[in-house]
Order: sequence, then structure tokens, then C-alpha cells
Amino acid sequence: MGGGRGGGYSDSSNEQLGSNFRSLENRFGPHSAGRYGTPGSSSNVRRISSKDPQASAEEFFEIASRGGKTTEIKPGVFRTTFRNGAYITYRPTSKSDGSPAITINPGERSQHSIRPHKIHFVED
Repeated sequence: MGGGRGGGYSDSSNEQLGSNFRSLENRFGPHSAGRYGTPGSSSNVRRISSKDPQASAEEFFEIASRGGKTTEIKPGVFRTTFRNGAYITYRPTSKSDGSPAITINPGERSQHSIRPHKIHFVED
């Protein structure tokens, strides 16, 4: 799982993240106010609906993780980190509602408009 599992970091985290975020927009639609998906249970929680939420969450993580270093932080839970402090976390089952979930933290020195948020992948 993840674009950089076991490997090193890319040379420019901000450039790589910007490219990843553009690829996510192409696949999952544009973000609104720096967050992907539709509004969820709070301002920092969003939802993306699909016929196969697990596959969509895994695809989202694969795209978002390109150029980072991915490690398994708990059984089945993966985090990709970037040199600028950004990280993307994938959970196959969230504690809040049982759906697959992605947490995005674009880092302190982010040069793009993505804001920290969590995305739940839910069935259509």
C-alpha cells in the first residue's frame, strides 16, 4: 500500500504533493475550500461516495502517497510522510463509523490550498 513503501522521500515534497493533489482532483473531483469530498459530520470531515468505498479509499491513498515514505503504523493502517512534515494516513475501518478513511495533513510549509481534513469513503 502506498507509492513509496519502504523507499526514501522525493526531492521536493511540496512539488510532489501539488502534483498528487492535482491528480486527486482529476480522479475524485475538485476540492472545495481546500478539502476533498462533500461536507461530513464537522468542518474537517468530508465524505466521498462510491460503489466500492474500500477500493476508492485505497486508490485515493495510492495517488496521495506518491513520492512519500509509507510505513504500516498499526496492522492494516498505513501512513505516508513527506519531508515537509505532510502526512497521509489510510485506515481500512474508521472508529467513528466503520468506513474506510483517509486523513490528510499537508504540512506546515504547504504551498498549496489543501487543508488538514479527514475523508470517509461511503457507499453510494
